[in-house]
Amino acid sequence: MFVIVLLYVYFSFKGIKINKNESSEIKDWSSRDLWKGSVTTARLISWKQLQATHNIDYFYSFTVESELDGSLKQYSAAGVVKASEAGKLRKGLVVTIKHQGVPPKKMAVIGIDFD
Repeated sequence: MFVIVLLYVYFSFKGIKINKNESSEIKDWSSRDLWKGSVTTARLISWKQLQATHNIDYFYSFTVESELDGSLKQYSAAGVVKASEAGKLRKGLVVTIKHQGVPPKKMAVIGIDFD
């Protein structure tokens, strides 16, 4: 019986895979009100839904394009999208980001302009 419990626990944890980069992005978004940074806009390039949720909404990993240091570069940051708005995501949308430093040590997507 003990062996069965151990196998169950092993396979339960084996199924939970957390990407270290995604975990860091989610941590930056979750603590965005606690760190100082600048707020600016960027263009949405791509997005990927993550397994993590915030209430009933999902975290997304966004690739955005912005001129933080004077030249156009791509950055990755997490953000939360309401379940009802997930279908509205499209390339080229303007997103509001908060970043700390240039190049950014921390970054979070804090808003998406769906209009």
